[in-house]
Amino acid sequence: MFRFKYSTSPAKSAAALECSQEEIDYFERIVKIFYYFASRYPMREDFLPHWDRVPFNGGIGLRLYYGIPHSLLTSFGRLILPFNCGLQSSEIESHHQKVTKDLGLKLILEKKQNSYGAFGPIFSITHDEEGCYKFPEPSLEKMTVFENFTSLSPQEEEHLEQLFKAWKDGIEERSMKIMRQSSLNY
Repeated sequence: MFRFKYSTSPAKSAAALECSQEEIDYFERIVKIFYYFASRYPMREDFLPHWDRVPFNGGIGLRLYYGIPHSLLTSFGRLILPFNCGLQSSEIESHHQKVTKDLGLKLILEKKQNSYGAFGPIFSITHDEEGCYKFPEPSLEKMTVFENFTSLSPQEEEHLEQLFKAWKDGIEERSMKIMRQSSLNY
C-alpha cells in the first residue's frame, strides 16, 4: 500500500515523509486516467484510502458498477469517478468499447452478484490513452477491500498531501515551461 520513507534529517520533523519519484510518477498517471473519465482533476475527497487498496506495483484497476465506470483501484485506495460519467443507458456499451480501446482494458475479475447487488467486473488498465505508458496488472490477490478504521494516520495523511503537492508543483512547472516556449515564438 503506502510506502513511507521517514526522514531522519534534524531539519525535518521525525515524522516527515518524502515521496519517491516512482510514487509521484504513479500518482500523475492516476490523475491522467481520472481526467480521461471525469474531465477534471481529482480532489483529495475523491480518494477513499480505506477501500480497494492494491499493492504498489504501478498498476491501476477499473471497477464497473452495473456496466458504468465507477472507480479506479490504486495503491492509494479507491478513487471514485463522477457518477456514471454523464452516460445514458443507451450509451453504456459504446462507451465501454471506446474505453476498452483507449485504455486497453483487460478483464481480471468477473462480475459477482450477491444480496447487496453487483460487484465488478474489474479490469486492468494496460496503457494510457496515447499508448505511451504501459501499466502492469494490479494484484487483486492482496487487495484491501475495507480496512476497519475511519481516518488515515497522520503520516499517511501527510504522505497523500505531499503527493498532491508534488503533482500540482509539476503541473505549474510544466505550464511555465510551455508559456516560456510559446512566448519565444512571438
